[in-house]
This record gives sequence, C-alpha cells and structure tokens, in this order.
Amino acid sequence: MLADGTDPTLTGGNAQLQRSELETAMEQVLPMLELGPEDMGPAVSSYVELRMAELSLETDQRGLGQGGHTEKFISPDVVMVPSAIERSFLLDDPAAYEAAFPYIASTYNELSQNMPADRAYVNAALSATNYGSAVYFESYAGDLSARRAVTGDTIDDDSPYYNSIADYKRVAFCVERASVSHNTLLILGVSSEYMNGALGVQAEGGEFETEQHAFIVFPSPSGQKFIYDPTNPRVYRDETGQITGIQPAFYRLDLNEQGQQQVTLKEYTIVDGEPQESKATELIYTVPNGSSARDLT
Repeated sequence: MLADGTDPTLTGGNAQLQRSELETAMEQVLPMLELGPEDMGPAVSSYVELRMAELSLETDQRGLGQGGHTEKFISPDVVMVPSAIERSFLLDDPAAYEAAFPYIASTYNELSQNMPADRAYVNAALSATNYGSAVYFESYAGDLSARRAVTGDTIDDDSPYYNSIADYKRVAFCVERASVSHNTLLILGVSSEYMNGALGVQAEGGEFETEQHAFIVFPSPSGQKFIYDPTNPRVYRDETGQITGIQPAFYRLDLNEQGQQQVTLKEYTIVDGEPQESKATELIYTVPNGSSARDLT
C-alpha cells in the first residue's frame, strides 16, 4: 500500500506484455503454493533454477555500480559493486530468491479471498521480497561493523576475488537487498528496474544528507511507476520499541526535472491494537541518468 492508502498494483490498462509474463508466472507459481512443505521446497528450487537460466540469457550487463540501472535480470556472473571501498559480489545463490516463496503462499491465500487473483499475486510478490530478504539476510538492517569484515578486503590478490551474496548474512545493505528483490520480482513475473542512485535523508536541522543508494522502480500494468525501497520499509513497533511488523513502502513516481523526488517515510507504534504514527522522515530519491524512470520527466 502507498502512504496515502492506495494500492499501486494492477490498476488496469493495456500493458499486454507485462500481463502475459505475469499470467505465465502465475500459472507456474500458484500450483506450487498448494503443495505441502516437503514438496514445495524442491518444486521452488527447480522453478528458480529454470527461471534464472532463462532470464540470464537476457542479461546485458557485465557489472553494476554507482549510477547503474537495469530492467533485466542480474545474472550470477554480473559483478555488483557496492562502493569503491568495498569488495564486489555476485548474485550466485538461488536461496536468496527461494526465501520469498513461503511468504507469497501465506499472503496470496489471504488476499485472494477479497480481490482478483492477479492483483493478490502482485501484492503478495512485493510483500514477499521484503520478508524473504529479511529471512535470507537474517536481519532487517545490516550491521556496519560486521560488514567491514566481509567487504573491507579490496586487495585483488586472492581467488575468488568476489564475494558471494551468501556472505552478507546480517550485513546486507541497500545494494544487496535491492538487487535480490529486483531479481526475485523478475523470477515471479513482475517487472522491475534496479537502480543505484542516491538518497537524501533530512537531518534534525532540516538539511538533507545524501549518499549513494540502491532501490527499485516498478510499473503497474497501467503504466504508472512506483519507487520501492527494500532497505527502508514501513516499520511497526510495540510500545516498548520492538519491531512487530514491516510492510514495503511504495511511492507513486513523480520526479522533478533533476530526476529527484521527495517522499515521507512513516513509522508506526501499535497502541491498544491500533497503529499510530510515531515518526516521519523526509527522503529525497535520485534516479540515475539514462534509466527508463527518467522518461517521465
């Protein structure tokens, strides 16, 4: 759901190509969701392996770093560059994508009771990327100190030189989370564009502190695009401050001429069973030059 309470998914339109890909994926994925736990695991693994092989044939990148973007699947041989001072990595572990499937099953079964199947499926896929990546990376947010031990050795004198995405348990930041979520959506038949742009966060004094940041832009079949940042979901806490739930936050794309957009990320505290807004942070996303999202500016 969007900050204004609207649903970004499947709002109509004539995007026949996306709907065809979506329908094909649904025909393959939905039967797997009906399987028992013992059978679902092997079925999901086979499906993910097949989809990775199919989508990798379309990969047109050798590496992705700051300013990079792609609407294609990021294959296991594409070098991902988090920053100039960190070791690069490869998206070489199918388990990173498989982790989302149990959450698709539970979410889809609930949503499909009250909305069309395709709408329920897309909502479930988007939510599952958030929950699945948190499970795979074993955290909602990465530990910076621990991350340095994983990414800090950039001297190219050993083999293999690149990390595996599997090395980022508990230390995953935006590049890892956004790239895994992007690939997961494509595997599930949902269009996505990965981009490594910038994010400004408003400080207490009112100024924005900006740094490199990776996120996703995805289109609904109507053609409307949305920003989706897997690293910064909408968080719900209890009255002691403990996280009780997360939801992906979507923002209807409305870039200015500089390819930027200011949004409000809200956080909630559950009081007497009801969510109450407890924090609001102003963010400014910057989309990389050359991305399809800029076509709307």
